[in-house]
Amino acid sequence: MSTEIEQLDRRRIRTLGIYVAGFASFVVLSLIRFFFRAYGLNQQPIGTVVLAGLGITLGVMAGCVITQALLARRINEDPKLKEAFSSEMLQLIDAQAWRAAYIGTAITVMFFAIASSFYPVCDALMIALTSIIVGAGVQRAAFYFKYRSL
Repeated sequence: MSTEIEQLDRRRIRTLGIYVAGFASFVVLSLIRFFFRAYGLNQQPIGTVVLAGLGITLGVMAGCVITQALLARRINEDPKLKEAFSSEMLQLIDAQAWRAAYIGTAITVMFFAIASSFYPVCDALMIALTSIIVGAGVQRAAFYFKYRSL
């Protein structure tokens, strides 16, 4: 049984690592697209490349979320797996990751508040969605890095 637990754990963390890489790429490409708007570059070929990159990273992230959900369902259906994956250490790391998500969301809002001083930020929907995406991504990234440091 321990080999199954170890295999599931490796798969879960590998998928989470891919998600974190996709998330980081998504945020960078989103910021590039945000600032390209001022120079009209979103309508140029480079803007199309950035948009394609956003689509690819979003697809990678969605695939990782689906894989994580399937793994979570498998873990929750088996009592032995559920017990192995619900330790106090994992619960502590998860709580710390949620704190990081809150901080990441706050920093995102502050970024847009500061950016609005020198760049017209008039898309409240983009600010809200970016803050949510950053909060979710930071939560998963914090969990990933804290778990990997064990």
